[in-house]
Amino acid sequence: MKKILKKFCLVLCLMVTIFSVMSASITAEEVVKKADRNYEAKGEVVPSRIYISNYFVATQGSLKGTYYYSRQHGRFIYSGTLYLTNYQSTGDGYLAYYSGYVYRR
Repeated sequence: MKKILKKFCLVLCLMVTIFSVMSASITAEEVVKKADRNYEAKGEVVPSRIYISNYFVATQGSLKGTYYYSRQHGRFIYSGTLYLTNYQSTGDGYLAYYSGYVYRR
């Protein structure tokens, strides 16, 4: 009985040793694969233009067909001309909606 138990323990230890070596080599291959991708360039994608939709301006008096628009987006300034798309009359003026592309400077 002791001999059978001893052989069983030896076989079990041998199996644990083999599987631990195999799993260590698989993990090492994964680390090598991940290290190969470290050269990739990581950059910021910045659009050259942005579409502004329904930017509204409250005016007193007459409407303008175009509206100069400028805003800072991150470290870049976008500016351009927006065009009148819709308007609503209010009691003392207009609420004008402008849309269009603004470009990065």
